[in-house]
Amino acid sequence: MSVVFLWFFMAWAMICCPAVRACSVCFFGASNDSSSAAIRMAVVCLLLALLAVLVFFGKFFLDIRKRQQLIPKKM
Repeated sequence: MSVVFLWFFMAWAMICCPAVRACSVCFFGASNDSSSAAIRMAVVCLLLALLAVLVFFGKFFLDIRKRQQLIPKKM
């Protein structure tokens, strides 16, 4: 299949098939819905988990640098 055919097929699917479109939270911005509150909380939890991983990753490299400075240098 060519790439052009795939693009036309995806465009046709987005126009003709309502099941392919985004949900009401993403597409219409219904922010008072309970599902949008759950999605926001999930995003916050994922961001906190990512922040924790990045902090521990940085701490790991700082510990390596600290240990490297404690090793006596050979001349």
